[in-house]
Amino acid sequence: MSDVGIILAALPIMLITALLLGFEPPFYYGISLLGFSFWNFGESKNVKLVGILVCFLGLALFSICFIHYYINHIIFPENPFEFRFISSAF
Repeated sequence: MSDVGIILAALPIMLITALLLGFEPPFYYGISLLGFSFWNFGESKNVKLVGILVCFLGLALFSICFIHYYINHIIFPENPFEFRFISSAF
């Protein structure tokens, strides 16, 4: 279980980094990074399988949030007459 100890020691650093970078997308990046750590540093087959599942969970959560943001802010904005690409430059 030394592989799990290394990952648990790095977990607070990963989550603090995700929080400092802006929480939402970096948080899902942190979840995927945690899963990759289990997958890469795990020595047993079960630990590697848990890592792969956590990677897919982080990717799925990020994809859902990205699609939700894209639909609500780009396709159907609150003000349909606002051109977001020009107004975001100012």
